[in-house]
Amino acid sequence: MPQNYSYLESIENFENIDTTAQRVLITLVVDCSGSMEPHFPELQKKFDDFIAKSKDNEDVSRCADICIVTYGTEVTVPVRPMSIAKVSSVRFTNMGLTNTPKALETAIEESRKWRKTIQENGMQVWKPWVVLMTDGWTTYPDLDSGYSSCYSRTKMNEIIKNSREYESNGKHHIFALGMGTDYDSNELRNITDRCLAITDWNFDDFFGWLFKSVATMSQPTISFSGSGNAVDSDTGEEVTAVDTGEEFQAMLSKFLSVKS
Repeated sequence: MPQNYSYLESIENFENIDTTAQRVLITLVVDCSGSMEPHFPELQKKFDDFIAKSKDNEDVSRCADICIVTYGTEVTVPVRPMSIAKVSSVRFTNMGLTNTPKALETAIEESRKWRKTIQENGMQVWKPWVVLMTDGWTTYPDLDSGYSSCYSRTKMNEIIKNSREYESNGKHHIFALGMGTDYDSNELRNITDRCLAITDWNFDDFFGWLFKSVATMSQPTISFSGSGNAVDSDTGEEVTAVDTGEEFQAMLSKFLSVKS
């Protein structure tokens, strides 16, 4: 069991984890602004189904960790990194405005701490994933003086710059999921090159893709070569974490169809 997860609220979250497994962290950054409220029931159901399916899969429950960041005007972390086998449901509720920069910064910091601590305790890791899920436009203080609690555009640009440098150095993967038809596609493109979309508020494609990707990374036959590449020991072939099957292609197509 890792001994230095001091930033976690409870070290008990990591009791009895498999320290021999190549671990992966998925951090979901969920926009809980007012415009999301009509869609919380469907999101809640699909998220709960994803957690239950992950717990039922022996490999995923053994290898995968999860972190949940929710945000509106303020940012909360209802689930700090823990084994997906131990997480309980998260309630999504209206949190106000859309403080995306602070949420992204928080998620990246949680991810960074997780990677550092896991590696310090001698375990192999996949690059942690940060998945931003938003349906709208970021709230910036220059839009209204009442938005002073939200981060500025300058701060957002700084966070994006640092994130892209961190990603180019092989420290994490960033994904962005636009939900609905009114999200800021240009800002998502600035954040990451890995942009996807759902337009009909059906979360099946997203959580189906996410589960398949996590399941791939959780295979017991996966090991890491000296160069750091993941290899299937049964076939000798390199393994890619991102599932690019039907669900992925559908979400990619929907994002690419959005006008800049």
